[in-house]
Amino acid sequence: MAIYHLSVQIIKRSEGRSAVAAAAYRSGTSLTSEWDGITYDYTRKGWVEHTEILLPEYAPESFKKRQHLWNQVEMAEKSANAQLAREIEIALPLELSREAQIALVREFVKENCVEKGMCADLAIHNPPVRNGYGQPIDRNGKPTNDPEQMTFRNPHAHILVTMRPLNECGRWEAKYEKSYLCRKDNREYSFRASRIKEAEKHGWRKQYRYYFGNRTIWLTAEAAEKKNLRRVDKQPRIKNIPNRTIAKWNSTETLESWRESWEELCNRYLKENGVDAQIDHRSYADQGIDRVPGVHFGPSAYHMEKKGRQTELGKLNEEIMDNNRFLEESQKVLDQMVAKEKEQLKKTALQLESLRDRYIISAYQEALYSASLAAEGSSIIEQIASANANAKAIEQAMKAITNLMDTIELKNKELSTCALFMKKKRESIKQEIIQAEKELSEVKKSLADLEEKKTALQEKKSMDQEVMKEKRKRVQYLKKMQTQQYKEFYRLVGECREQKGKLREILWTGRADRDQFVEKRLRDYYKEDFRNEILEEVRKNAPDVPKETPTSMDRIRTRKR
Repeated sequence: MAIYHLSVQIIKRSEGRSAVAAAAYRSGTSLTSEWDGITYDYTRKGWVEHTEILLPEYAPESFKKRQHLWNQVEMAEKSANAQLAREIEIALPLELSREAQIALVREFVKENCVEKGMCADLAIHNPPVRNGYGQPIDRNGKPTNDPEQMTFRNPHAHILVTMRPLNECGRWEAKYEKSYLCRKDNREYSFRASRIKEAEKHGWRKQYRYYFGNRTIWLTAEAAEKKNLRRVDKQPRIKNIPNRTIAKWNSTETLESWRESWEELCNRYLKENGVDAQIDHRSYADQGIDRVPGVHFGPSAYHMEKKGRQTELGKLNEEIMDNNRFLEESQKVLDQMVAKEKEQLKKTALQLESLRDRYIISAYQEALYSASLAAEGSSIIEQIASANANAKAIEQAMKAITNLMDTIELKNKELSTCALFMKKKRESIKQEIIQAEKELSEVKKSLADLEEKKTALQEKKSMDQEVMKEKRKRVQYLKKMQTQQYKEFYRLVGECREQKGKLREILWTGRADRDQFVEKRLRDYYKEDFRNEILEEVRKNAPDVPKETPTSMDRIRTRKR
């Protein structure tokens, strides 16, 4: 079925990445970078279905050549932490033909990128489903090398776009424009470089740094001359103003417009091609769906999972998917029970009980995650203690290595100055050198083991912290679900204010059976990990219809009777 996925990332030089390398990989071609002289050859990469370069109005014709375009991008950026390109990755609907997918992506890129002034390099990939060993598999999960037998379920597009706009001459615009901070009387104002001469005609003056005792201050030349101060350098006071076009491209509004545009275009193409499916760019929470999104795999976890090695993030993702399935199945059963009731009050009562049951399930899961986080917090404290002990051992090993090397150096000097006829002494010195070298070798081996242990501890700590981060996200999401369920519960109760007593009576008639139903589902799902004390605590805090309290008039009538 059609799914919604649109993610954006920046190709940064500070991370050791290259726009040329990114373009070569996504297009499955061989490109040579003029920045570092490296040839990036990905011609053996398969499953690249379509590539295309789309250019705005002022782009040079030469930019249609992929190597020239991305080398121009690389050479335009001089700094070591430059942002080279932006990548948009989108999932394509399986229901559409390849021609329709290409037309859909092309229209999206033209409308959202090219017409806004970006050069775009798009590539459509359609890799086969693989097993844990990276081998393509057929529908039965068996490895195969026959493309006709392979399973394809992940068509997607990579769109590389430029970060700088082009001017009317087809040249890259600057990312920032210099602005001079000028002063006039007691006022300060910034003027762009293009307007500074006009500002000076109206009495505005640039500011420079001047020595003022043990510090420096910014003054105009006229003000500094009156105080007889010496200037630090010839650089005026400036600030860089971001290019307005680039600032707009980098805004969250642009990202949101891309997400909405992809949803609209994709749904239109699905409808035009007779597909009864729609996608939604909103999160599950915004759509009112009680489902937790899966966690994001980092590069290390992704490659470990791809090799068939299960990671903590992988386990957590499977757990979230299982929990979502459990919530969905429970919701289906509860919805079926609601659908069977025709009487409005009974239907409201069932809706309330459904909300209460969902609250209990989500609160139970949240309590388990919170307990798990507390336990993992203690584990991380132990890891820190272990890491500190390991660091001390490494420090001691390095000191021992230094001492042994000094000893060996001294013994070699002593041996070189020892007379040849002093055979016994020379032999003794040689044995001492051999022993010291042997100890040095053992200490170095021990140091290597300690370094390996240090790396393993760092990786485990990093992975554990990532898992804890994702679990905290899940706890927050479950709390948000509970808040929504609470609000909805008491909203429905408020609508039945006049029939609250009868509503409570209906609820309590079937409460025991429903509690038993929820408990059974939790026991079946968590098995030996089920904890009854948590369930009891959650039930105490679950929403419920309050008992009706008699009004003052009711009490008066009762006394009169």
